[in-house]
Amino acid sequence: MVIHLTMARIRRSRRNSIRGRPRRNANMLQAREAKLDATDGNQQRWANMQEDILQIITSRIDVLSRARLAGTCTVLLETVPRISLDLPLDLPCVLEDDISWPIGLPQEGTRCTLMPLDAPALHARLMSTPAKRWVGANGDWLAYVGDAGHIELYNVYTTVTVPLPPISSIGFDLVDLPDSVQFHFDQARAKPKKIAIADAPSKKAGYSNAVFDISIAIARGGFTSDGWKLLRSDLMFPFVYEDAVLHGGRIFALTNGGSVFVWQLSYGLNLAPQKIPAPVIIDGQDLTPLSWNLVPDINDNQTMLLVHTCGVVTGEEVESPYLERGLRSYGTMRCLVFQLNGMVWNLAGAHWERKHDLGAYSLFIGMNYPLMIEMPPSVHDAQDLPFMKHGCIFSMHERIRSWNGDFPDLCRFSLNEDLALGVELTSNQARARCPPIWLVPSMRNAEDWNVR
Repeated sequence: MVIHLTMARIRRSRRNSIRGRPRRNANMLQAREAKLDATDGNQQRWANMQEDILQIITSRIDVLSRARLAGTCTVLLETVPRISLDLPLDLPCVLEDDISWPIGLPQEGTRCTLMPLDAPALHARLMSTPAKRWVGANGDWLAYVGDAGHIELYNVYTTVTVPLPPISSIGFDLVDLPDSVQFHFDQARAKPKKIAIADAPSKKAGYSNAVFDISIAIARGGFTSDGWKLLRSDLMFPFVYEDAVLHGGRIFALTNGGSVFVWQLSYGLNLAPQKIPAPVIIDGQDLTPLSWNLVPDINDNQTMLLVHTCGVVTGEEVESPYLERGLRSYGTMRCLVFQLNGMVWNLAGAHWERKHDLGAYSLFIGMNYPLMIEMPPSVHDAQDLPFMKHGCIFSMHERIRSWNGDFPDLCRFSLNEDLALGVELTSNQARARCPPIWLVPSMRNAEDWNVR
């Protein structure tokens, strides 16, 4: 009734504006007031709706659609998270490309699974086309590569999309391959390791790094973008890039040999980077390297952490069922953490020192921008939460195979224990289009972008 009344008032105001031009401003004001009345009326209906009815409505839609509904107005932003007990907020979750949805769920968008640690997996759908593939994440933002190599940042809870400049502007052309994302660059094949979203996007934009195996590029994305800039890397050969982070106005890029190259952004990108030698590795030097990652320490905003995982699979690991997943214990896998002060003026003489304790924090590394999250022992270290614990490193990657069996896709390392816990992920078994990736869902983006 409110909507019909509003439309009638708008039509009358249009007729009056035609009859007499002096009445135009008054009628425009009436139409604007009618529109505001309708909006207030709709919000008032949601506010007056009984929570048990709203709970029935939200229980019939998937978890991400429920979050998008919560981001449409302030009333729902407060109510929906409170009545949706399975809505994961501010907890690290595994996002997987899901090709095995239960029959009966809607098929629009991209099917996915959102799996909080120590909780059942939640089927959901992303409002994106299947042609796009995620190649990076930060918080609840995904970095997508789409047609023609266009890159955009997408928020899984609010559907806000922030375009990045075309990577083709610096010579990277997308290769049309069905099973992987690759680019042509300077007569060579370049594989993107990740789009490292250094700053969560805002309406002012933020920095993003494109990490290729043979090059590093940086862009300030969004509405104030000045395009991609290629970092000078004449010292790289014969190394391969594995990771890159932004820390204290510097780009730190890690290679597969453990060496780190550092660019000072204020000096420009055409200067040669400083090189930090690889850490000395004694424990685990005879094991198969699995991953190399950099993590800025959020405790002091100065320390840079280097994380290296390695190991072997014997084929004799014992599996125990847990939440429809198989947990295996690995006594032959290691995680080594090193640290240095990344804010000293001259890093030429810097060297890595071994770190043996993370305190109440845990690290979440993989294709995502690294996460360092405080996990108080009193909250997380309970007997009914065997996987999520503080002071651990949670490493996730695509399937790595060996003669004795596959390495775990998701592995939890403790710096105080000899055994590592590993899990095989369904998406890696089914050869999904996108690799598993870490997300931390939050409704804060709804307040920034959607809710007025």
